[in-house]
Amino acid sequence: MEMSEEQKKQIEFQKYVENSIFKNLSTINFLFKSADYSFENEVRVIKYMPRDSSLIKYMEIKEPKLPPKRFYIESINDILPFIRKIYLGPKVENHQHWSLYFDFEIRQRDKELRKLSPVPYKLNPSDIQISKSECEFQ
Repeated sequence: MEMSEEQKKQIEFQKYVENSIFKNLSTINFLFKSADYSFENEVRVIKYMPRDSSLIKYMEIKEPKLPPKRFYIESINDILPFIRKIYLGPKVENHQHWSLYFDFEIRQRDKELRKLSPVPYKLNPSDIQISKSECEFQ
């Protein structure tokens, strides 16, 4: 039995809708975690910004298979006092170097915050663990 032109159009439309949904969901998949990473107890924050907001920044990406720009919003909130562990993703190369870099940056930021804050907050940079995730990349 052959499909009518109307049925063919309906199937094409359904494929278009499915592809559009998949394409759009793929752009935000980083907001959701696989159950493999549930042990990380990570918190992700989503904040709405109008498209023309001056708070939206971007950086140029020069890798051929990636989008040319990566957009982000700089936060003015200090999260350092709340960080207890930093997991480096499974694709991070030279994770030891990154661990040293983060440790140095945390200690520098801690010194700056202590100078600015009249009441010292309770954070010991040595208490922040930095480790590489052992989960395979999904």
